[in-house]
Amino acid sequence: MGRIGASLALGVMMGPFIGGVLAESGILIPGTPVDLPPGVATPFFASLALAVLNFVLVLLFLPESLSEKAQTVAWKEGFVHFTRMRTFFAGPLAPILVLAFVWSFGVSNNQVSIPLFAELILGEEPGRLGVLFGVMGAVSLLMQLVFLSTITRDRKSVV
Repeated sequence: MGRIGASLALGVMMGPFIGGVLAESGILIPGTPVDLPPGVATPFFASLALAVLNFVLVLLFLPESLSEKAQTVAWKEGFVHFTRMRTFFAGPLAPILVLAFVWSFGVSNNQVSIPLFAELILGEEPGRLGVLFGVMGAVSLLMQLVFLSTITRDRKSVV
């Protein structure tokens, strides 16, 4: 789990940093509204290109993990089972699920509200915000790799 968390922290670190560098690059994308500064739309188009590349590579190289029979059963039964979900959410793990939702909701809002606040109120530039998120991701990466790996080294699972 420490490595998975570290890889997520690396993505949180590198994504905004690369986005900030692209936004500061001044590359003008054709069709960008005139009232936007040059380079502001560049991170969005770069992430679009990366997502399309990812989609194509998954279609070409990632094999289907379900057997033909399992695919047929999944399509017939459907992918969402509301009765099972209701039973699960009424069980003893319901408070943990609510806590996980609130935590992830807060982290998601943090990643959206900090850049807006910093730009509108503090007048920060996108490049500096990328560095801020890069530092936050580096600290998270360090915590995941060093401390969590040290804590969980001798244990097979952490509850």
